Amino acid sequence: MRRTCPTCRQPWPAAFRLPPVPRVRGLHHITEAVAAFYGMTAEAVRSHRERFYHAPIRQLAMRLMLDSSPAVTLVAVGRELGGRDHSTVNYGARRAAQRMAANPEMRADYLELRRLLETAA
Repeated sequence: MRRTCPTCRQPWPAAFRLPPVPRVRGLHHITEAVAAFYGMTAEAVRSHRERFYHAPIRQLAMRLMLDSSPAVTLVAVGRELGGRDHSTVNYGARRAAQRMAANPEMRADYLELRRLLETAA
């Protein structure tokens, strides 16, 4: 498929072509991988319970989903994680980044999960 300019319908020069979006597994696979990594069920990760030990794991899942591909939206992540609002996902992903900066164990978990997801894809 040749890409064309939407205005003039001429082929785009190679310099202006967007790089291909990397192929990622579905968001539900990320939810299941995070749940299995922490010994939980996927339903517990998606749940609306505000348990102090569920929230950081759910927020880490949000960060993983958003980092998996530039095509993943806040709305899609919110739908996967129990119908949460996009602003909740944005807050959770930022909070996960803050926790990873402060906690080397969480950063190591994040990197291990990314490695597992990349090798499984």
